[in-house]
Amino acid sequence: MKQYLVYLSVLLALSCSNNQESENIPVLKLDPDETEVVNLSSFISDVEFVKLDSGNEKYIGEVEKILITDERIYVLDPYQAIALYVYDRKGTLLFDISSYGEGPGEFVAPYDFEVNEATNEIVVFDANRNKLIFYEKEDGSFVREESLEFFPKRFKVVKNGYIFYMNNEIAGKVSQNFNVLITDKDLNIIERKLSIEKNRIDFHYFLPVHFLSNDNETYLTQAFYNTIYRYKKGEFNGHLTIDFEDKNLPDDFFDKDISPREWLEEFNNITGAYNISNFYETDDFIFFLYRYMDTHNYYFASKANNKTLHTNKLKLNDDLNIGPLIKWPYSVWGNTFIWFQNPKELITFIDEKRASLSEADWLKFTEENAKLVSFYSTLSEDDNPYLIFTKIEL
Repeated sequence: MKQYLVYLSVLLALSCSNNQESENIPVLKLDPDETEVVNLSSFISDVEFVKLDSGNEKYIGEVEKILITDERIYVLDPYQAIALYVYDRKGTLLFDISSYGEGPGEFVAPYDFEVNEATNEIVVFDANRNKLIFYEKEDGSFVREESLEFFPKRFKVVKNGYIFYMNNEIAGKVSQNFNVLITDKDLNIIERKLSIEKNRIDFHYFLPVHFLSNDNETYLTQAFYNTIYRYKKGEFNGHLTIDFEDKNLPDDFFDKDISPREWLEEFNNITGAYNISNFYETDDFIFFLYRYMDTHNYYFASKANNKTLHTNKLKLNDDLNIGPLIKWPYSVWGNTFIWFQNPKELITFIDEKRASLSEADWLKFTEENAKLVSFYSTLSEDDNPYLIFTKIEL
């Protein structure tokens, strides 16, 4: 497959535009039906399992976001625990931020967070009170909070400020019908980007991951749009458009005069490819996923050679015996993707494997998969989710 070489040549030749409909954004053509069975070993070179300590009964119910730094692991559960948990890289709980309420330093709906390394602060977005709440990175102690005059759904810390994603929300005094607001560090709006199309106003749909960053760049994907955007050195531009050709959603997909809620009920009938998400680019490769039919397709492209991988969740062959994986990686750290999993899934997987093998075959399995079996032996069904670190090498 030569899609990525075509993409690279186009990317070097063309300038990008801020307009969602611009023809100057490089295009990668992709057929969602051309997926193949792929061994995990063809793109994963190393695997590490990290068990997340429950501390003094600090249990994670539902993971919304995972963020990895050189020294820490941050896990947000805004629905059940309503807390942000902070671990060291070995999974030992350092502290949690779980002040439920409407007083100073408290939150009701912490749907997003960021770590600002420049200011040594953890920043939590409370969607219920429409505020950013700032905590000391060292111990999670409350610092201050700032009210917003617009109503974002996701945000990202960037150098000298923030990027806010509105997700088709136009409420508030200053959003002015744009999906992206870029502010300085004092939350003053300095740029508005990506005007919201009339037929998508108030149509909110959350992707697995809207923002992903490497050391120098931040990428944004939007539900039902096929263009990936990049923020780099203060410039926000279209970076790459994925063209599924005859399997794109039709142009009139949103033109029906029905409510967003009714649209949600019709999603099971979608036959096209949509919801490009989790876009990530390093010096070595690009990656993104998208929804097609009843599963999620994955696309990798190496920058060093002509290698591409186009597969889906159902066609991943676990020749590394990693065990059960969720639908997509939730976070990245350099060239490492981070997945999480419920301990019960791995316990069931190993127990069924043992029951299906003869004594000799089970002994062989344990010898060949000593790391996985050893990790399994430390788990109980009541434990917190565990993380799977997979180093990507194409």
